[in-house]
Amino acid sequence: SASVLIRQWDILNQSAGGLALKRGGGSDGVSIAVGEVVGVRFDPTQPWAIGAVRWVYSDDVQGLQFGLQMLAPSAQLVTVRHAHGQTSTRKLPGLRLPELPTMRRPATLLVPHGAYSETDFIVDSTEGSMRVRAGKLIEQTLAFDAFAFQPHQAAVELTPR
Repeated sequence: SASVLIRQWDILNQSAGGLALKRGGGSDGVSIAVGEVVGVRFDPTQPWAIGAVRWVYSDDVQGLQFGLQMLAPSAQLVTVRHAHGQTSTRKLPGLRLPELPTMRRPATLLVPHGAYSETDFIVDSTEGSMRVRAGKLIEQTLAFDAFAFQPHQAAVELTPR
């Protein structure tokens, strides 16, 4: 599994849809690329908001800056695997984003790039396992696939953990 770096950044500007963030001086070993997923929170008691990097700028004077489009105010860590009849493939890390009716965004799964297909998936979380049907591909970057999903119509299975 990949390690997670937690760093403090300065806010250059903020809007309802996103943030511009800055880290002056040396890069501190931090690298970031357009299309990556980033978690942000302003208060340790709040959940991590999820965003996607839309632009990156770096120079010796300004340091590292990037723009983040916010995707959801919170997310649930999940593992996702393709479901094929009674068998399933290897587990992949993912995030389940809540439905956001005011933004017209359906409940969404973020999975590693290339994992999306119009098929059924098993989504495992601390709440249990659920079979879902992949819907429309919302976005695809070099880092992730984001797609809508619905509980499987034929057999919704929720097994407690």
